[in-house]
Amino acid sequence: MKSFHNILLVANYVSDVGYSWHLMEGFWAAIANRFSTDNRKVYLVFPEINEISPILKDAPLEICELDFSLTLGANNSLVKRFIESNKIGYIYITAYPYYHLKYMALKRWGVKKIVHHDHSPGERAKIKGVKRLAKKVILSAPGVTCDLYIGVSKFVRDRLISNGCLPPSKCKYILNGIYPSNVPTGRSDYSRKEFNIPIDDIVIVTTGRASYYKGIDFIINCANYLINTECFNNVSFLFCGDGPDKSKFIELVNELGISKKFIFAGYRRDIPNILKSCDIAFHASEGEAFSLSILEYMDSGCVTVVPDNCGNNEAVVHNKNGFLYPTKDLQVAVNILKKLINDAALREEIASTAQKDVKLFFDINRTEKELVEMLVPVFNATD
Repeated sequence: MKSFHNILLVANYVSDVGYSWHLMEGFWAAIANRFSTDNRKVYLVFPEINEISPILKDAPLEICELDFSLTLGANNSLVKRFIESNKIGYIYITAYPYYHLKYMALKRWGVKKIVHHDHSPGERAKIKGVKRLAKKVILSAPGVTCDLYIGVSKFVRDRLISNGCLPPSKCKYILNGIYPSNVPTGRSDYSRKEFNIPIDDIVIVTTGRASYYKGIDFIINCANYLINTECFNNVSFLFCGDGPDKSKFIELVNELGISKKFIFAGYRRDIPNILKSCDIAFHASEGEAFSLSILEYMDSGCVTVVPDNCGNNEAVVHNKNGFLYPTKDLQVAVNILKKLINDAALREEIASTAQKDVKLFFDINRTEKELVEMLVPVFNATD
């Protein structure tokens, strides 16, 4: 077993698609750069390989195609053969179940340690009483859990313990990050020109998937209240993104009579330029793990307004570098937006603080460094 010292990184999506895949590629490259040596290989497997990004091509990785799903069926022999022939002793996975019989099988085949990096979004109820006891009994079976769980926020780490019923000693967290953009001070007029928005309008932007879970209907209702009830004529809403419910949202905007002030921009490749030319970023998702979009809003120089759920308050400090409102509380959210629309000095002060905080606390280089250091004692384990 001592010869099984190579590392396997597992992607659960096709090589050129996937949630937050640029973030994951950075993590994989950082792990490979730290642990790959003449005597130790780092492998990365995708269920299907199409295009490979430059960051992965430049990393000391061997990239392979392998279905690493956790079914206990036909792919078992393929995974077992891969583990044994490549002497895999350590595995790093993302977005897999907290416990599974397959983990037990991997340990039998030679794997020493499994690390689970949890990016999954949303709040979940704390498990109590008989259900918690039953789950702990299941988790006590040897080999069915991973050896280390890393949450992308304190919220996720706490969820691993309260809902996942995992021992606190196995659960840690490292806050996600982004590459700070060093956006210069002062707003550009890019979005106003691109979408024919009146030059004097305050632009409130949202980016993301067009779905009810992301709260786009709530944003539309806030826009309607501001425009039709409060009679704010100097504001435009801009939504960038596609998704399954987009046509329903367009229909709602038309029914409310705010189509001239609520713009659907669709999928865009120029999001950085759009963000740094808007004034307020408005987020309404029902659940995140630790939202990269919120960090991008803060970094862009927009004032960020987000619901106080999940890990959002680990990035946004109310009335300091952004604003928090109770989830789905339209009146509080609208009052915050009104205050910001009417106070340019406040917008500038809050946005400036947010940009500084992103550079200080949420730089992806810090995240990658902390991740690698956390993995050192696990990937260098001798047992």
